[in-house]
Amino acid sequence: LKRQEPREFCRLHATAARWFADRAQVHEAIRHAVICEDPELLAQVLDDAGGWRMIPEGRMDALVTGLAHVPEKVIARFPRLILARVYRLIKQGEMDGARADYDAFRATVDRTGLAPDLLTEANLVGEVLAEYENAPVQLEDLLAKEALIRSLPSHDHLMLSNVYESLGNKYCECGWLERALEPARRARVHHQALHSLYGDVF
Repeated sequence: LKRQEPREFCRLHATAARWFADRAQVHEAIRHAVICEDPELLAQVLDDAGGWRMIPEGRMDALVTGLAHVPEKVIARFPRLILARVYRLIKQGEMDGARADYDAFRATVDRTGLAPDLLTEANLVGEVLAEYENAPVQLEDLLAKEALIRSLPSHDHLMLSNVYESLGNKYCECGWLERALEPARRARVHHQALHSLYGDVF
């Protein structure tokens, strides 16, 4: 079919990619989108799967596989994919590259604006980056994290687990061990809600 009717071949794989994506079977969706060589569809599948959120959910391999087939000009239209690239660089220890990409992204965002939910996600990825860079703790950072927690929906377990975890860690760094316990407990509850054994143990 690929030799005799290449357009039909691609259409069928694109249909399969959408079918699997609609059923949260992201690995299969990515595989079909890669085969049909449709970077727009692939970017949409990755974005719908959460973009950067795929990394703390334990799906970094699938994300990296998908991003390898999406050109830069397409990634640039999907903020969660830009953040995914930053998060991947963080996890790979490439802090200079992560910082350069993040700062360039924020400069663009400051000029064009970003939806509030995406801005919150961008801020969280920026905080993760600052933590990996061992930036010193500021009181303003702690207050900002506490305010962010209050603004997040109670069902967004991924964001809440990350923010609570970060807040507990910052309190630890400041020597406020007793104050660090409650955020750590709450982070664990949200990790358990995500069925994230890695997060729970961490």
